[in-house]
Amino acid sequence: MPAADHQSVLHLLRTTLFEHLQSLSLSFYDQYKVGRLMSVMSGDIQAITQLLSNVVIVGAQDLLILFGIVLTLLFMNVKLSLITFSILPAIVVTAYTLRRIIRDRYREWARLASITNGALAENISGVRVTQAFVREGVNRQNLTC
Repeated sequence: MPAADHQSVLHLLRTTLFEHLQSLSLSFYDQYKVGRLMSVMSGDIQAITQLLSNVVIVGAQDLLILFGIVLTLLFMNVKLSLITFSILPAIVVTAYTLRRIIRDRYREWARLASITNGALAENISGVRVTQAFVREGVNRQNLTC
């Protein structure tokens, strides 16, 4: 995919998300902090940007390298190659298990990061109100909980 196509897809995604957020009811914004929504949205769009620009190219490159290694091993010694490939099921099971653990930990980290970023954004934007009502200590305590 050319870079211009990536940019147009990302622009369309951002525009669609913005329009969707504009169509949500006010009660939705009473339940969720705006800073947290912005943190989640920007993080998700950044992940999609990285997927479109890096993962596809790097994945194809790694697949070609892996295919070349397998062919080279088979060409050099078939018997030794098959013995080496016998550990592949253990590698697949380990990778699958670690992927699940890492995914769960990443989701928890992303949730906590969005809460922290949301609280920070709202505290920065409302610093005058916070100072006017002398709530610095309360806001600091809420941020660390």
